[in-house]
Amino acid sequence: MSIRDSYGGVRGLFYLFVITGLVIVVRIVVENLLPLFYTSLGLYFSDFLFQTLSNYSLTIGMGIADTLIVRKLVSTYGYKNDYGVRWRRLLAEIALVLVLSLATAFLYRNDQMHSMPDGTRFFSNVFLFIFMVYVLFNAIVVAVVDVVSYIRYKDKVAFEDEVRERVNASFRYQLLKSETNPHFLFNCLNVLDYLIQTDTEKAGAYTRRLAKVYRYLLQTEQQPYVTLEEELSFVEDYRSLLNERFGEALLISVDIPAELKDARVVPASLQILIENAVKHNVVSKARPLRISVTADTADKSLCVENNLQERGINVPLEQMTMGAESASRPNGGASSDNGTGIGLKNLRQQCIIVFDRPITITRSETTYIVRVPYR
Repeated sequence: MSIRDSYGGVRGLFYLFVITGLVIVVRIVVENLLPLFYTSLGLYFSDFLFQTLSNYSLTIGMGIADTLIVRKLVSTYGYKNDYGVRWRRLLAEIALVLVLSLATAFLYRNDQMHSMPDGTRFFSNVFLFIFMVYVLFNAIVVAVVDVVSYIRYKDKVAFEDEVRERVNASFRYQLLKSETNPHFLFNCLNVLDYLIQTDTEKAGAYTRRLAKVYRYLLQTEQQPYVTLEEELSFVEDYRSLLNERFGEALLISVDIPAELKDARVVPASLQILIENAVKHNVVSKARPLRISVTADTADKSLCVENNLQERGINVPLEQMTMGAESASRPNGGASSDNGTGIGLKNLRQQCIIVFDRPITITRSETTYIVRVPYR
C-alpha cells in the first residue's frame, strides 16, 4: 500500500469520527434543549419556529444576505480540489451562519422587548431559542445556495470542457487536412511534371482538371463534411486525372444509390482511398487495377475495394502505361508522405472527429476493402 493510500484511509477515518461526533452533539442538544421550549414558553418547537420566522422583514433579509455572501464565498474560493480551500470556505460559511443568526436574534429580541413587561431579561432562554431558530434557518439557506451554486459550477465546467473539446477537435481536424492536401497536390504535380516532358497538350488538359480538383479541396478546407453528391462529382474529376496518367490500366467503377446523394461524408475521403489503392498496387495493362466504390446502407459506410496486387516485384517496361514507371517504384513515385500512410491515418482521425466512427479495413489474399462512414 502506498503512502498516499494510507493517508487517504486515515483521512477517511478522521471524517468518520468527525461526523459521528457531530451526530452525538446534535442529539444531546436536541434531547436537552427542545423540552425547554415547552417548559419555558408553553410552546412546542414547531410553533415557536413559525412564530419567530413570521417576522418577514428579518427572515427575507437573512435569506438575501445568506445568498449574496455564499455566492461571494463561492466566487472567491470556488470548488477546487484543494482541501485547504474547501475548509476555509466551510469555516467561513459556519461563521456566516453564527454571526448572522446572532445579529438577527439580537434585532428580533430588541423588537420583542418593546411589548414585554418591565423587568424582562434581554438575554434569557427566549433569546437562546430565537438564536437556535435562526441558526437552523440560515444553515438550511446556506446549504441550499451552496448546493445550487455547486450544480451550476459543474454545469459550467462541463460546458467549458465541451467547448474546449470542440475547439481542440476543430484544430486537430484542420491540422489533419493541412497535412493531407499538400500531400495530394505534391503527387499531382509530380504527374504533371512527367506529362510536361512527354506530351504538352495532355499536360495542359491535366492542368485544367487539376485546377478544378484543387478548387474543390480549397472550398471544403473549412468544412468537416460535404454531401455525397459533391464528393462523387469530385471523384469523377479526380478519376479523369488518373485516366490521363494510367489509361486502361486503371478501371474505376462507382455504384452509389441516388437516394444517398444528401448523405454527409468527410471531404476528399473517397479520393484518398482511391489514391491509396493506386499508390500501393501495381497498375499496368497486363495487370490492371480495378477499384469499385459502393455503399453499404446497413452499415452506413462507403466501400472502396480493389484487387490486391501489391508493388515490390519488377514490372516489365513494355507492360507499363504512361506514368507507370512512377507507380512501380517502391513508394509509388516521389511522394510527400514517404510511404508512411499519412493519408489513411489522417482520414481515420477525421472520421473519428466528425462522425465518432473510424474507417475499417478488410484484407484478403485477393482484395483490399476500406469502409468509410457516412451519415
